Amino acid sequence: MEKRVIAVFCALILLFSGVYYRVFSLSQGESLAQVARSQSTYTLEVAHTRGMIYDCNLVPLVNTRMEYRAAVLPSPEAVSIMQRLMPDREAFLQKLEEQKPVVLRAAADTQANSAVRVFEVPRRYAAVPTAVHVIGHLQDGVGVYGIEQAYNDFLEENGGVIEVRYAVDATGRPLSGEAPEVIDTTAEPKPGLVLTLDERIQEIAEKAAKKHVNNKGAVVVMDCNTGAIKAAVSLPAFDPDNVAASFEKADTPFVNKAFSPFNVGSSFKLVVTAAALENGIEPGAFECTGQIDVEGQIFRCNNHDGHGWVDLPRALQVSCNPYFIHLAERVGGETLRETAMQFGFGRSNQLAEGIESAAGNLPEPDELLNPADVANFGFGQGVLMATPVQLARMVSVFANGGYLVSPRLVEGVSDASGTVVEQPAPRYASNRIIREETARRVRELMITVVEEGSGQRAKPEVGGAGGKTASAQTGQYYDEERTNEIVEAWFVGFYPAQQPRYTIVVLAQGADSGSTYAAPVFKEIADGIANMD
Repeated sequence: MEKRVIAVFCALILLFSGVYYRVFSLSQGESLAQVARSQSTYTLEVAHTRGMIYDCNLVPLVNTRMEYRAAVLPSPEAVSIMQRLMPDREAFLQKLEEQKPVVLRAAADTQANSAVRVFEVPRRYAAVPTAVHVIGHLQDGVGVYGIEQAYNDFLEENGGVIEVRYAVDATGRPLSGEAPEVIDTTAEPKPGLVLTLDERIQEIAEKAAKKHVNNKGAVVVMDCNTGAIKAAVSLPAFDPDNVAASFEKADTPFVNKAFSPFNVGSSFKLVVTAAALENGIEPGAFECTGQIDVEGQIFRCNNHDGHGWVDLPRALQVSCNPYFIHLAERVGGETLRETAMQFGFGRSNQLAEGIESAAGNLPEPDELLNPADVANFGFGQGVLMATPVQLARMVSVFANGGYLVSPRLVEGVSDASGTVVEQPAPRYASNRIIREETARRVRELMITVVEEGSGQRAKPEVGGAGGKTASAQTGQYYDEERTNEIVEAWFVGFYPAQQPRYTIVVLAQGADSGSTYAAPVFKEIADGIANMD
């Protein structure tokens, strides 16, 4: 092997000596114009960068760290550096023999010389990347997921390139005696894409979710007045720098669970309450015996011994199923379905150009002709499915006084300096779907759930909150005997309690209690936001 290296090295010396002799002879016997005509250039692309992606405060979410790359012209001067940068000896020898310029990953202390040029270039993703399911990833430099895919043309157009152009002779071999031309457009100011995400809230939400939901779940934090999504977490995540390794992970790391539908459970009881109040039905009191018979089909309460006589505030605090089944019967399946549609259930949400959250599922009108199906619907079970984004939208209606917001991910396009949103993205005006009085009453009920009921683990250190727990049956089981059902645990709510600013939705997949597993995530996020301000 050493003999081969020596032989190649000697060959290189002879080669470059011959090139020098040829150039010297030409300079004596031919005009400079003839020399120029006999030569052309070889372009080596060192780096190809993409446009910036910012959070709502114009904090960069990509291109936040740098790496070094070396443009190397195989030559006697470059052999030692090439050996250090290319530990694979066979690849090293092949590059020497090809005598073509090559790009190698380098270190900060790599020494440049006449044959080696070192460049500092941005690396697309952070060592610990954030919001990976929103931002997405690349394949061969092209966006194939998330914002990277949806805005690929814009990000490509507003990127840059580093190229090194070498003069070559008629045989295509670089001329070592001539300095290459360097073209670098990566530092040129260009517009960037501005998202609604807040990098600080995203980090808070990711940390809280990873701590509590056992790497299976989702979080959405939304501005309850505008619909701007401030954080969107999906677990498990994937590594955008090593996508292949993530394919081996369990629990679908490439599914954005924040935008995907799941069984809803008791969080839907808030819609049942609103439907009753909007239609002049005063919920009143009801005796829970631990079960309710709906035309021969028994539906059990989470408390098998029953809650006794409960009114609406108490029924929400303890999440009494029979109470809301009875209330749904009074509202009627058709009216309840119409109310759910007004809240955005059963419809996808256009979050950005090319990015939608799923529509979920609402029971069809003919599926609600059976009283037992209305009963299931009344406490968020049966065929009802919704995304965390839809539930954030639902809670926002109560938090903001009755208006349905349009969830969105993009604020607009920044100016070239990345200091201001120059071209705001279109926004849709919120529309009132329930009376302010109805929203206020449900909001107050949600506050009692956190203060006195099943949501006490969600109570922030300061500011208070309102919310609702849920533990949704999925109809899927861990065992073939169908004795251990998979449950989706939720907590949905708003923060702070008075003059709410944020809706926070937490999904803990496979957990059996929203109070135990999802509510602490809510609290940690709310506390983090309070400390951020």
